Amino acid sequence: MSKLPPALAARLAKRGLLEKPLPSTIEHEEVIAEDYDETPKQEFIQLKTIDTVIGCPNKYNIYHNCTSFCAKKYADVRIEPNKRIRKIFAKLLKKYPLKDSVWEQVYEPGLQTFYFWNTETDQVSWLPPNHPDAKISISAEKLRRLVRDDHNDDENESSDEKESTKNDSNDDENDDDDDDDDDDSDNDNSDDEDEDNDSDEPKPTEVKKLRRMVENRNRLDPMDPASYSDIPRGKWSDGLR
Repeated sequence: MSKLPPALAARLAKRGLLEKPLPSTIEHEEVIAEDYDETPKQEFIQLKTIDTVIGCPNKYNIYHNCTSFCAKKYADVRIEPNKRIRKIFAKLLKKYPLKDSVWEQVYEPGLQTFYFWNTETDQVSWLPPNHPDAKISISAEKLRRLVRDDHNDDENESSDEKESTKNDSNDDENDDDDDDDDDDSDNDNSDDEDEDNDSDEPKPTEVKKLRRMVENRNRLDPMDPASYSDIPRGKWSDGLR
């Protein structure tokens, strides 16, 4: 007989279709509570930037700023090129010599290679300037400085915009307060004028009362002969005669 699931076996046993298992044989499904909490985020410590480290191989990246980590890790980098590097660039310069005297060959210890520097324009190239694949551009150090200056300018502009926005909002609130005060004063003046007008002119309720009094006075008594004939309207004393 195949083994039935515990829930189905319990239902069949409850209906009498299956013998009830002994308490010791009842299997309990183990429920494992899962932890849905987010993985704690790692806190990164912002290191203070320092001057470019000579032996750092990341100097060519204009978005890289050297820190104390670079100074410690690349402190023992060899400053002078080895024989293999000298031999490779000697062959390269033999094929593409530096015809212009403004170009100089400079060793880069971080990347362990040479680059070529124009002493007049301060431009650089990884290959000799007359090489067909040479790409002459501004040095990474200059570009890094420009990027840093632009970033600082953007931060200053954003802070200035926030400050100006805050001042504008304060000015608007003050203007609104002044407008409210003007409105209140206008309302007070209008209320005073209304009170003056009310003191000069009768109120609607008084007008209604006066109108009713006049109507009552002009209304003829049905028993008065003037209401059904051409004789003049009688007075209250006419009946005493």
